[in-house]
Amino acid sequence: MVVIAPPAMAEDQSIQMAHSAIDIPLNLDAALRTAFRNRPELKQATVRINKARAGIDEAKGRFLPSVDLAVKLKRNHIYDEFTGIDVEAEFQGHLIPVSITPVSPDYTSTASLDMTWNLYSGGENDALLDAARTHYQIERTKAKLVRQDIFVEVLKAYFEVVKKELDFGQSETVLQVAQQRSRIAQKRLDDGEIAEIDWQQEQVQLREAEFSSAQARRAFNASVRDYLTALGFGVSQLSVDDLRSLHLSGSEDLGVVKTLIKHHLGALKSQLDIRSSDLQLAREFKRQVIAEYQPKVDLFFSFTGRGRSSPGDNSDVFSSFKRSDAVFGVSMQWNLFSGQQTTARDAQAVNDIEIATLALDEERRKQGVVRRQASAKVAEQRDRVMMEREKLELRDAKAKLSAQRLAMDLIPVLQHQEAVLDLKQSEVDTQKALIDLIIVTVDARLSP
Repeated sequence: MVVIAPPAMAEDQSIQMAHSAIDIPLNLDAALRTAFRNRPELKQATVRINKARAGIDEAKGRFLPSVDLAVKLKRNHIYDEFTGIDVEAEFQGHLIPVSITPVSPDYTSTASLDMTWNLYSGGENDALLDAARTHYQIERTKAKLVRQDIFVEVLKAYFEVVKKELDFGQSETVLQVAQQRSRIAQKRLDDGEIAEIDWQQEQVQLREAEFSSAQARRAFNASVRDYLTALGFGVSQLSVDDLRSLHLSGSEDLGVVKTLIKHHLGALKSQLDIRSSDLQLAREFKRQVIAEYQPKVDLFFSFTGRGRSSPGDNSDVFSSFKRSDAVFGVSMQWNLFSGQQTTARDAQAVNDIEIATLALDEERRKQGVVRRQASAKVAEQRDRVMMEREKLELRDAKAKLSAQRLAMDLIPVLQHQEAVLDLKQSEVDTQKALIDLIIVTVDARLSP
């Protein structure tokens, strides 16, 4: 059996379809890299990871000061009927005329620069940051699980094409033998060596072989379409001629597949990692609720400038800040009663922790069952491979004995052909059993 080169050195083996604009990989390594490049699920997972990473930056921002700039401009207009009054005032025995008129600037402005810096949050900021980091790890784990699922899907689709191609090749061989038998039967009928009913029997077998071959072709085409779907291609771009020109390598053994797992997946993840992170998130939410019982201490600074326009001239409304003030200090806010809201959130947090703990225990139980089932399937498949190999050895010996008897004219050619067909069928069955062993072994390797 030919084995492909290790993943780091393997070349991209692909075929350019005659009726489409896509290159279809012909070995498993190239197929995996194509799927990882094309599948939208991985692209979505990458976007979610980037979003979670931004959430960490947002949580870190709570440890930094917040600075705001506010600028206001107000148009003034007095709707008062008072227009002014003339009075006389006495000063040192002299009467002085005084005119009193209302004066209001057309515009007033305010500009303020405010800074707030949280000094103590009761642990809320730390809990939010830890929660953001945990959420980031969850998204990374989900992305790894998506990658593992795609790996298994492509692996199964790839080897399903190989198996269907083996079946189709065997059906073509059977068809050729049936056609040859039909020609021989026709000649023997013409020579009067057999009855017409014997000739009809051969014709029925020929039609059955033709039907089986057509059925195997359809199954092969369907497996190719599933393979292309697993790679992330649109199968509507392909024609029947494209499907007929596809022949996968199919030379990968279990050792190569294990190497591909290490190369493409690295450290494996499972739903157990997700459940563990969910429990951690529940605990961090509990920390956030506990922080609500604590006081909040902030450092603040504010500088405010106020300006007004001069009578008849509005150009200096922002440049004439003649009244300004600055405030610097520390504030504390401590909620003493929230209408049972904090208490209710505390109860929710406790329940969330319990739910996450139970889900983690259930996942551990399920994964134990899955591991045992996967191990049992591997053992069963190994037994099947051994039986198919033993059957292959027996049929090989039978075919060799048949060839010797044919050479001694002890049996007819048709009887020898049946022995050869049985041998080829056993070879196909053994190859398919080995493929199924690879698949169940990978399932067991990637199971929890």
